[in-house]
Amino acid sequence: MDCLISWKGKMAGLREGKADFSLTWDPLEASQLAIQTAFLAGTKLGFKFVDAAGTAGYGFWGDFMIAAFNFEQPLEEGTTVSVSLELDGPPTVEIGV
Repeated sequence: MDCLISWKGKMAGLREGKADFSLTWDPLEASQLAIQTAFLAGTKLGFKFVDAAGTAGYGFWGDFMIAAFNFEQPLEEGTTVSVSLELDGPPTVEIGV
């Protein structure tokens, strides 16, 4: 008798994470150049998001792929950049750090 068994595992708590934000473009700002370089190279960058000023408060951090890095040049304002991030791996959650 032939028997074929297949199964698909499920992980509890499988999560996705995404963040979108805009920046006023400054070609001399090291962090903006790092985001642009990671986008062009297809590499990950670490980001931390918290709900308080500085680094304290509740939030999470992790490695993100830069999914979009788009220049926008409205007539009335300076150049801005729209950035979309997608979490790549499990986040680390911090409470009151």
